Amino acid sequence: MRPSRPHEFACACAVACVLAEATLAWAQLPGMPKPHAGSAIADAAATPPAPPEAEAPDSPRADMREFLRLAMKRGDFEAAALVLATGGLSIPKMGATGFAHDTARRFDLRITQTWPALVPFTAQVPELAGVSLPVVARCGRDAFAEAMLFTHRGLSGPAILQISSYWRPGQEVAIDLLPDLDAVQFLKQRRHARPKAELRTILGEVMPQRLAAVLESHPAERLNDWRLTPTGTEGYAKAEVTLGGVDTDELSSRTMEARKVPGLFVIGEAVDVTGWLGGYNFQWAWSSGWVAGEAV
Repeated sequence: MRPSRPHEFACACAVACVLAEATLAWAQLPGMPKPHAGSAIADAAATPPAPPEAEAPDSPRADMREFLRLAMKRGDFEAAALVLATGGLSIPKMGATGFAHDTARRFDLRITQTWPALVPFTAQVPELAGVSLPVVARCGRDAFAEAMLFTHRGLSGPAILQISSYWRPGQEVAIDLLPDLDAVQFLKQRRHARPKAELRTILGEVMPQRLAAVLESHPAERLNDWRLTPTGTEGYAKAEVTLGGVDTDELSSRTMEARKVPGLFVIGEAVDVTGWLGGYNFQWAWSSGWVAGEAV
C-alpha cells in the first residue's frame, strides 16, 4: 500500500531496495539462512584460533588472533570480523530491535542508557491540534529556535524534536512563543495604538488566532516564558533516533573496532552518538560505516 505522504513513500522505497540487495547478497553465500533482524542470540564469544598445526598453511584463519562466534536460533555463525549495523530501537514497525545492543553486551561492551530522541512530547496542553508557530524551546542550557506544532497528544515540530534529546522525565521545558518580541512592550505599544481592540485581536497579529484566544488571559510575561512539564514522549514508535547505545569509549574512533574485541565493529545508531535534525544522523551512519568497511 502506497503511503499517503511522498516522503514516506520515498523512505519505504529506500528501505525495500536496501533489504532486497542485502537479502540477495546474503542468499549468494553458500549455506546461509534467510536473514532476520529479530533473531535471538543464545550466545556470543570471541575465541582464539585453533593451534597452527590444525590449520592448513593457506587457511584464511591461520594468522587471525581470534574469531567471533554467534550462536542463534537460526544456527551458529563464525567469522574473523563482525560489523553491528542494525541500528537502535527507534521505529520498531520498520524492523528496529535491540539486536546490536544485545550482541554488544554479549561481547562485554558497555551500553549507555537508551532513550527515544528527536521525538514528540506528550503533555497537557490546550486543544490546538494543527496550530504551529516559530518558537524557542529551552531545557536547561540548551535551546532551539524552530517551529513548534500542537498535536492531539502534546507538542511536536522541529523545535520540540530537537529539545527532546536533552530532556529527561520530570524536567520542565520553557518555550518562548514570541521569540522576536518583548511581549510586555509589544502589548503596551499596541494597546496604546489600538485602545479598543481586544487582547486576542492584538495577539492575533503575531501568532495564530486560535492560540491567541487561549493565551489572552495569561500574563504577558508568560508569552516569552511559557513553561510546562511534559508527561512523557511518544516513545520509540515515533522517535527518529535512539539516544545512547554502545559507549564510544569502547570503540576506536578511527575504525569503529571494539578495543577489547578485535574484529568486532559497531557503527551508526547502535553507537552512543546522536545528531540534530538535518541529516546529521544519516551522515554519522554513512561515515562510521565507511571507516569500519575500510578496516575490515
